[in-house]
This record gives sequence, structure tokens and C-alpha cells, in this order.
Amino acid sequence: MLRGPLLNLGGVFLHPFEPFFLLAAVVGLLLALPHYGLKLHLRSRTPLLLFAAGSLLLLASVALSAVVSVRPGMTVKAFSKWLEIILVALLSFWLGREERFRLWIYLTFFAAAVLYALWFLPVSVDFNAWVRFSGYEAVIALILLSGLPGKARWWRRTSQISLIWVALRSLSRGVWLVLFLLGLRELRRLTWRKRFAAVGTVFGLSFLLLSAVPQLGFVLQQRFFTPESASNRSRTKLLGAAAEGFLAHPVLGIGAENFPSYMAAKLRAEGVHEKNVSVLQVHNIFLQTAVEEGVLGLVGLFLLTAGAAAALWAAKPSYWMRKPLIEVGFVFLLMLGLGVLANNIRFLLGLYLGLALSLLHVTADEPYSEVTE
Repeated sequence: MLRGPLLNLGGVFLHPFEPFFLLAAVVGLLLALPHYGLKLHLRSRTPLLLFAAGSLLLLASVALSAVVSVRPGMTVKAFSKWLEIILVALLSFWLGREERFRLWIYLTFFAAAVLYALWFLPVSVDFNAWVRFSGYEAVIALILLSGLPGKARWWRRTSQISLIWVALRSLSRGVWLVLFLLGLRELRRLTWRKRFAAVGTVFGLSFLLLSAVPQLGFVLQQRFFTPESASNRSRTKLLGAAAEGFLAHPVLGIGAENFPSYMAAKLRAEGVHEKNVSVLQVHNIFLQTAVEEGVLGLVGLFLLTAGAAAALWAAKPSYWMRKPLIEVGFVFLLMLGLGVLANNIRFLLGLYLGLALSLLHVTADEPYSEVTE
């Protein structure tokens, strides 16, 4: 059954595209094996080795954290999450050895982000309903759409406007920062006269909107510019508690997916009782990995991330997919640095990592090093 835009399969939440992607990818892999064998023609083997080492270390750290976990059963949940991401990434990497399959994965990535982003498109006058988890998906889809080759058609312009509206509605500081940077990128392509016109239009529309809806200005002031707001205070406290937990348990951590229970116990000791324990997340995936899986997990996450970054660095600079993937990588770093590994993110993250690694594949007329597994 559906929960929002996600499939709920016995308590396991998946993107609706994910089961079909996995089935098609496995079938494609089995059909391609007789033709390609296990030989890989890569620009560099280093990024793939970094990704493989990071994946193994991260999975091992999750499993080892069960030894010190207050709730060992949660490590199974964490292990399955990362295994899902790595599996999607490896299948995408393998199939991405041909341009047509790489384009299919790119379009799947784009469509998957669009589905989640536009699910929340309908307008609501309740500003509390604007705070959705779809803002980052909207800017990811916006970047992928801009990166597609071809002329600007009416459907592309309409999609861009819709995605920008969804991103603005998220009222997310990180999303708005990405929109600002994308706007600066677009301004560089315009003449000075058009730049002044574009900036004037944005400021004029913003002034009219804030004048017509004063409540929106109050909400933005509370979320963006008030350090004492409930959201900012709670996040600061969560980050501080995570840092303390990591320093107290640096090697194996406190146990995968155990920070909410750890934080709830810490609050109870202070006389505060939180009913919804699941909201007690660090809102920084790197620090949460450090506190839950220790330094082993943090190093594994770093190596996994470094593998994808190294693959993009090694890719052909002129290849059309490289630039949008670099920009999407920045969005993922920002999103995970300010958020959690939510159900709607795992499939997108796996596709992204696989696409980045797939740029290591080379055509027959290019120099390559052979890696035989």
C-alpha cells in the first residue's frame, strides 16, 4: 500500500519505482553477463576500490555496533538500509557501462525525484503544511532536468517552474541556498540588462508576496533568523548530544539506529519526556554515523563518498552527465549534512552513487586499465 508517495511493504518503505528498477536491473545483468563477462574497462580503478572499501567497512561497523547496542534489533534495520543503497549503486554502476543504459538510469533518477517532489505540489494556505521533505528532491530534479541535452521546450519550462515552486514551499534553508546558487549560475549566462531585470523581478515579487501574506514573513524570520527558535534550539542540542556520545564511545559507537533511544534516555535524566522518540535524530548523517557506528562507520562513509567524488573527478570533463552529477552531489552533501537518511532518500542516493561510478566506464577507443574480478 502507499504511504504518501512511498510503498509500504510490511513496514518497509520503498520508492514505487524501486522494485521495478531492481527487477529490470537484475534481468539486464543476467542477460549482459554472457556478452561482457566479468571484465571491466575503467578509466581508473581507485574510485571503485574506495567505494568497495567504504561499503564493506560501513556494513561491518553497523554489524559490530550490535555488540554495544541497547536495541540490537535496530542494527538489522540499519544494515538493510545501507545494503539497499549499495545494491542499487552497484547494479547502476554495472548497467551504466553502455550509454543507453546510463541514460535510462539517469531518467529513472530524474523521474523518481520528480514523483516525490510533485506529490506535494497542490497549494495550501497552512504554512505548517509547507514544511515537507520534498524540497531537496525538487532541486535534484531541477538540476537533472537542466542537464538533459536538447532545446528548452514548453514542457521543460513548465516543469522547472513547478519544481522551483515546490522547492520554495519547503521553507528549507538548505534548499533555498541551493536555489540561490542555481540562480547565480543562470545569471552568469545572461547579459547585464537581463541580469538586472531578473533580480528586480525576483525582489519585486518577493516584496508583493510578503506584503500580501505577512504571516509568511514571520514564519521565515522564525525559521531562518531566530537562533532561539524551537527548531534551532533542538537541533543544536541534538548535535551537542551526538558529539558527546561519539567522544564517549568512539570505536563502535552506541549502536546503529540507537541515537533516538540514547537521546530519549538523556532527556529523561534531565526531567524531559519526549513522546515521539523517532524525531530525535541528529540531523547530520555524518555525525549520526559517528555516534552510532563509531569511527569505523565514519571512515566507511567517508570512503564511500570519496569513491563517488573520485569517479566524477576522473570522468571526461566534456561528458554531458558529469556537471549535473557534480551539482547533485553538492545537494546530497548538504541534505545529509542537515538531515537524516529518510525512506525517500535511499533509492535516490543509490542511483546517484551508481551513476557517478558508471562514469568510470570507457568506450573501446579510449585508454583504459583492465580490472578483472
